[in-house]
Amino acid sequence: MLDWCDTLIVLQNGQVGAMLYPRTDPVEALQSALAAVYGPLELVPVTDRTGRVRLALLPL
Repeated sequence: MLDWCDTLIVLQNGQVGAMLYPRTDPVEALQSALAAVYGPLELVPVTDRTGRVRLALLPL
């Protein structure tokens, strides 16, 4: 889960492609950096059974 990470280092072609901060970065920035590695995707907010909102990664 992205909300468990303080910092997410995205590697691309053996190098750091992006440094992400899931708690503070805009969803668009997270989505763009992850799509560069994983292909088309969407990060969608979902509410878990405890009422906490989390991001789900959905491939397109």
